[in-house]
Amino acid sequence: MIIDLEWSRCKRGYRLSRDRSLVVKNGGPEIATRPLDGKSGDILYAAFARLNSPESVRDFVCAHGPLERNSGGEDVATVLSWTSWFREVLQYKQQKWVDGLRAHINDEPLDPLFAEIKPEYHKHGGFTIRIRPMSLLDGLRLQIAQAIAGSGDIATCAECGTLFMTGTESGRRKGAKFCCPAHQKRFNSLARER
Repeated sequence: MIIDLEWSRCKRGYRLSRDRSLVVKNGGPEIATRPLDGKSGDILYAAFARLNSPESVRDFVCAHGPLERNSGGEDVATVLSWTSWFREVLQYKQQKWVDGLRAHINDEPLDPLFAEIKPEYHKHGGFTIRIRPMSLLDGLRLQIAQAIAGSGDIATCAECGTLFMTGTESGRRKGAKFCCPAHQKRFNSLARER
């Protein structure tokens, strides 16, 4: 399954309103972006889950674009409510607490979720499902749904504290302690110095 989002963000960035309740555009042209692509895009939901202040929401929107199309501004309280929900879901998955995860998902269901779904048929048989969410928030919700439904586990990097997937679907062995080889090398290097 491929989550395919063609998105845009303001070239001149975004700022907080005076009362810090909204993240608003600075104005100017939009530039195309694909926030769910690439190495960091695969786990953008984990970066989203770490947002915990108006400034972190602004920085996320500056880097990846607004959560909804034609937004008059991102309501910081609403965004932080979503990030809290993402954090709790990831903690339940990490702790393998199925009942808590089930209850939490039922409290704040993943629908309505708006996306276009198309199969892409391969030349030699088989197909891939391509899902095109209608907003960045819908794409993030699809990512977290895929993460919690998968057979992999969620771990916290011993070096930087970033959440990352482990297990066959992620390309990292189950039980991995680091999100990338560079962090493992840095951690071990600092441990030798002590």
